Amino acid sequence: MPDLVGPIQSLELASWLWLIPLPPLLGALVNALWGSGLLAQAFQALRLAFADDDGPKPALTPRVTARAPQVARIAQTSMLLCLAAAAAESAALFQCEPEDRFFLRHLWQLVRVGPLDVGLDLALDPLSAVMALVVTVLATLVGFALVAPGSAAASVHAWRVQAWFGGFVSSVLVVVLADNLGLVLVGWAGVGVAGYGLAGDARGERGFVVQRLAEVALALGVALLFWGLGGEWTSAGEYQSDLDPRLSAVSVVHPGQPRPDADPTLRGGAATHGRGFLTVTALPGALVYMDESRSPMLDDKGAPLVTPFRRHPVEGGAHSFRVAPDDRFRAVGHDPKPGFAFIGGVLPNYSIPRTAFGADREVALALLGPTLKLREIEDQLVVTDARSTHPFKDHLLAKRVGGRIGLVTLACLLVLVGAAAKSAAFPLHGWLVAMAEGPIPLSALVQGAGTVMVGAYLLARLSFLFSLSEAASAALAILGACSALAFALASASHYDLRRILAYGTMSQVGLAFLAFGAGAYPAGVLQLVTHATAKTALLVAAGAALGATRATEKKGAKGFDLREMGGLAAAVPRAAWAYRVACAALTAVPIPLIGGFFAQAAILEGTFTATVLDGALAKGLYAVVLVTSALTSFGMWRSYYLAFTGPSRRGRASDEAPAASARVMTALAGLAALAGLCLGISGRELGSDSEPLLENGLASAFSTVGLRVLDVSVAMRLGLVGLGLAFAYAGWAIARHRYGEGRPDDWAARESSLFVLRLGAGVR
Repeated sequence: MPDLVGPIQSLELASWLWLIPLPPLLGALVNALWGSGLLAQAFQALRLAFADDDGPKPALTPRVTARAPQVARIAQTSMLLCLAAAAAESAALFQCEPEDRFFLRHLWQLVRVGPLDVGLDLALDPLSAVMALVVTVLATLVGFALVAPGSAAASVHAWRVQAWFGGFVSSVLVVVLADNLGLVLVGWAGVGVAGYGLAGDARGERGFVVQRLAEVALALGVALLFWGLGGEWTSAGEYQSDLDPRLSAVSVVHPGQPRPDADPTLRGGAATHGRGFLTVTALPGALVYMDESRSPMLDDKGAPLVTPFRRHPVEGGAHSFRVAPDDRFRAVGHDPKPGFAFIGGVLPNYSIPRTAFGADREVALALLGPTLKLREIEDQLVVTDARSTHPFKDHLLAKRVGGRIGLVTLACLLVLVGAAAKSAAFPLHGWLVAMAEGPIPLSALVQGAGTVMVGAYLLARLSFLFSLSEAASAALAILGACSALAFALASASHYDLRRILAYGTMSQVGLAFLAFGAGAYPAGVLQLVTHATAKTALLVAAGAALGATRATEKKGAKGFDLREMGGLAAAVPRAAWAYRVACAALTAVPIPLIGGFFAQAAILEGTFTATVLDGALAKGLYAVVLVTSALTSFGMWRSYYLAFTGPSRRGRASDEAPAASARVMTALAGLAALAGLCLGISGRELGSDSEPLLENGLASAFSTVGLRVLDVSVAMRLGLVGLGLAFAYAGWAIARHRYGEGRPDDWAARESSLFVLRLGAGVR
């Protein structure tokens, strides 16, 4: 019998998973080479180089760039293919049983040196599927809005914008789909570089520097975690490897199933009766040898069995195995019975001693020790030994850095610094404010489905690690609370519409951070989804409104100053409608039960009832969420009333938004309104046991977190949620009273006397 037992992550092989991040990357390369005219000029230079030396050689003609509609079609086609692949793979994933919702595609090996093993491996589970769909849907819609007349992508430099656009989306998808932290670092760096390229000028320099800080912090956290899984410093100051990577046999037992040693039908000789099943998900591309055979195991078609695979039938009895990560084979002969020639590699093999198979029991050969693969780290944290303890988790938690600080805590704090820099959390937020002053469609990409989401997504992906450290979870929650409150106040106080929306983004992502710190990971993910859809709709609608009116008459920041706006609803009614719906979706008022209402309700309940935080801290964070909801509602509706209602200061619209932009705004507004309703509705507040669609779908992704909450009554739940809704209504009512149709002409002067708004205006 294997000595270890646990719910090892099962997986299915997905042959076409690479089709999700590839089309945007190919579109970016085509636009960079062909759209820029560089490829045509290179061919012309080659022709001239091989021309007759005796004849006259004409000079190179100037490089001719492709027209904006041509490069736009390439970018849009690539994004549609990306969206179709993400939708198809996600649909196939959610058709599987909950414990089988993990797709893997091993493309090729990148690095394998000692314990360091990094491959180009893409994985899709419920969490990454949700994020991939959000990114691809929103990026596709933003791509259509990007080519509106007057935008950067409609100019002579359209090929450059579209090339960086494709590279940016592809990098985000690499982070979302990466199966190992090494590949996450690659995509992480790509997001920063592509974001700098999208900014295109000095606005991106600050962001470029902060992004490098994010990469360094994440790399240090990953390195510390890798070191902690494989060794420690002795009292003599020497590094001693106490857990080299090795394969161990693990009895696969899913939650709710009895342990094999507690099942009387599996004791003694009964454990080897019948047949068993072998699963190997480690070391992709390796061959497996059973007992003393010199030929590897074969699949049901007679071909060599290559890892990863699951539930391969094995005859009952005690068997030994050898996994060769460097062995290869090639086919010899022809059909109908081709043979195979095997080539031995030079890397060391992994051996498993005699292990009992039988009684239809599944045994997995799992890699334990230093690893960068996320699923393998999570696997070894949940396996138990014969004494029902968690040897690897306890071993990791016992390690200290500097004698006092827990290694897991320090690694989580380093990851948190990287995520805070990437998601523009306090105090590393200045880069997003500067980038928000660029083209609004590009800001929609960065704030809605790009850089800001990547940092928060990584925190959700590493939930199994943060759940091991109460100190790191508390730090995450406090950082989220500070960001949510400070930036909600700033959003309610500034006059530049671009800054208002940027500060609102940082505040809403801060709420997701707070939810993660409280252990309410599904609520945090729902917050990210609803905010991404609503904020993208807000930015696209604002861009269409300002682009269709004579906003360019006032140069610089004044063109986006709320004090210079008013009456835009009469000039651009479709943009005003989309902006109004997005405001309602983001604030859940005056129409509740749409947009982010369920996310706000889940965060309020999860924060108040979380036991991972100290009781007083949890109640304080609950109060922060209440105040933030009021400030968010006030700030968003303040921007709507000042920009779209009241007397017009811009005159007549030069042109209503084009039909294509109108369709994009309508789709985004619909997504903003319905996303929270479809994913977050449940009967829990009414005493039912039904779970929200998103929480139910993400159950397997967060199965090892072990969220513990206080048991509260239905009346208490309704009170917690109702109080949050009341605060949001209060913010909307105040904004409508102060800035609605009947606002006084001296409303700006009256604001200057309010200390709270002056305090928020001081946030930069």
